Amino acid sequence: MAWNNVLLSKKFILYKEGISNKSVEEFFIQNEVDYYLKTDDNELSYLDDGFIVIKSPGIPNDTIFLLQCKRLKIKVINDIELFYLLRSDINYIGITGSCGKTTTCNLLYNIMKEKYKVYVCGNIGIPIFKFINVQLDFLIVELSSYQLEYIDKFKPKYFIILNIFNHHLNHHHSFNNYLASKLNPLKNMDSSDTLIINEVLSRYVRRQNVLFKIFTFSNSGKSDAINEDNLLIFKDKKLDVSNIEFFKYDYNKENFLSLFILLSLLEINNYKEIILDFKNLPNRMEEVINKNDLIVINDSKSTSFNALNEGIKYCLKNYKDYEIIVIMGGKIDYDEIIQNVNIIKALDNYKVYCYGENKELINKLIKCKIFNSLKDVIENLDIKKKLVILFSPAAQSFDQFSSYEERGETFKKLIINKLKN
Repeated sequence: MAWNNVLLSKKFILYKEGISNKSVEEFFIQNEVDYYLKTDDNELSYLDDGFIVIKSPGIPNDTIFLLQCKRLKIKVINDIELFYLLRSDINYIGITGSCGKTTTCNLLYNIMKEKYKVYVCGNIGIPIFKFINVQLDFLIVELSSYQLEYIDKFKPKYFIILNIFNHHLNHHHSFNNYLASKLNPLKNMDSSDTLIINEVLSRYVRRQNVLFKIFTFSNSGKSDAINEDNLLIFKDKKLDVSNIEFFKYDYNKENFLSLFILLSLLEINNYKEIILDFKNLPNRMEEVINKNDLIVINDSKSTSFNALNEGIKYCLKNYKDYEIIVIMGGKIDYDEIIQNVNIIKALDNYKVYCYGENKELINKLIKCKIFNSLKDVIENLDIKKKLVILFSPAAQSFDQFSSYEERGETFKKLIINKLKN
């Protein structure tokens, strides 16, 4: 594989060693690239414009070191951008959104691999540099706002934007900044590229003078791809999803409309059997228990109030005669709480158990029972018949857990042990 030797002759700083930068470091070592690993936030005395900083996603933008980089006009990028600069030969499919992007990426990968040499990476938990030496037809990249804000030249051939809600405002400080990060790749796209975007967001793009093709989708409204009573329609293509388990969630129907467009453009038609076998990923509206008038749903992946709202709508639609208990809470995000007061106040219609760092703020807005930990919540649950227990934290997990996966697995163990006693 021939690399961009001019680029790799630069001096690199790997800023923080998360999973993505560990993968970059392995590449640097194998190819004898000059780099320095920086794990603290302090200034560097020898920093100059000969360096390129590779920033690990999620690190705040106002650390002392990043402010020094800004002052000295040091180029700061991430592993996605670096990979693209080295491998611009690949057809990239970028997928972003506030909710549902991991599931959408997984489903697309399962469908496309039947016809193409394709892999999936990025925010999904697989570092992009795992594929630096692989010849590919397509690379599906799940893109978070943390990643998108530090790309410069990255250009997807197909870019899907599922939805954008008030999210990660503690990092971006405003919805406009968050939106700008999500739309960042559009500046690089041209007439050979395609944007597939939720209809409600298209107004932010149509204001611009763009060259790329645009297709819209929505569960309702006037879009290029629509859902009419469980019949998905795009041009002359139709797909009946009324009896497919995956589509019992309305948000899955809407998100899949984006893939319905893409698959049509790629002339991939035989995928219904794959969807029939496809299961929701763990910790995403995962029914842990469904028996004896007790439904327990683990939606630990829920890190936003909109995700919580979608979970409640699903419960109301499918379990009309059941009482709903909501378990929520986690790492505080004051700005998001303020931006979503209406969703939070609507929780007064249900019994709410709240734990973790943001419990006091939530308790000021609604009547809820507050606890220090998830374990305390489960121990104090009043379980009776005709009950839906929805675990939808609507917050990040990092106050008490290392990840939403650990949080979800802990919830499942605690609730199952509770029911055994």
